[in-house]
Amino acid sequence: MKRILALILTISSFCLCSCSDKTLTRSNLYFDTVCTITIYSGGSQEVLDKAFEKLESYDSLFDRYEKGPLASLSSDPVKVDPELLELVAKNLEYNSLTGGIFSPALGTLIDTWAIGAPETKEPPDFEKIAAALEHTDPGGIVVDRENGTISLKDPQIKIDLGATVKGYVSEKLKEFLEKNGVKSAIIDLGGNITLIGDKSGEPFSIGIDDPVEPSKILATLELEDTSIVTSGTYQRYFTDEAGNRYHHILDPTTGYPANTGLKEVVVIGEDALDDDFLSTTLLLMGYDRAKNFIENSDTFKENQYIFVTDDKIYVSRSLEGFSLEPDQTYELEYF
Repeated sequence: MKRILALILTISSFCLCSCSDKTLTRSNLYFDTVCTITIYSGGSQEVLDKAFEKLESYDSLFDRYEKGPLASLSSDPVKVDPELLELVAKNLEYNSLTGGIFSPALGTLIDTWAIGAPETKEPPDFEKIAAALEHTDPGGIVVDRENGTISLKDPQIKIDLGATVKGYVSEKLKEFLEKNGVKSAIIDLGGNITLIGDKSGEPFSIGIDDPVEPSKILATLELEDTSIVTSGTYQRYFTDEAGNRYHHILDPTTGYPANTGLKEVVVIGEDALDDDFLSTTLLLMGYDRAKNFIENSDTFKENQYIFVTDDKIYVSRSLEGFSLEPDQTYELEYF
């Protein structure tokens, strides 16, 4: 599962002790990452608690291991929750839209690599990777909307929704909070940030990690009522004895970690699910191909983007005025 921790909130007066009495905040571990919701205006403790009940339910629903229904899929049609059916179908649409660059069928490959927290170990051998790739064809996933079922033409396919699940859940939580009177809030699912409204009439300040030196802030964005999602190659990885690093964003065509020159992609837009999908997909494409994909998409070209390489940052022209932190030396180019 893609674990996005590339955005750090740099919001003044974030802590409960220094905020107004109306500020409510809660955190817990879901989707293998820390999830936090902070309500600044509207809502109530009851609303916040119910939002976390939803988070717990979604964590079980989309888990592809022992807790979730994804683990029970087989060649026989299995009746599944409508929301699970919805997200799997959406992932297959994304796969078609990108010509296979994005794939929800990489579970077997992900398990073969087993990339989590930084550690030292050796990569799987070529034969194991090739064997895993045999069971990553999204065409083997059959979604029957009429009957509400999913089946697998290849029972060894493992559906993994990690590249989109936090975006999907963010949108559902935003809808729930707004329906229950919340006017200002931050939904932070492991760095997938969704903003509701503004903060006391001012934009939220969102810091973006430097992917080369993650302890440093690359830049700070002033944003409100939007979604910000980032994918990077620097949070989940391992290093072999020779010093080679292997990150968790796997290329479905090669079976190996993507090697496109991009270290980080940030997507800012109105739909957290689309943004989640895009951040992974564009990193897999590399800058030139990603830029072409965006420019030829009626759906996505209005979003804002930041692409980071080892020494250069490409920024959407609509973000003109974007400025790096004073200690940053990246070359900046607008597109």
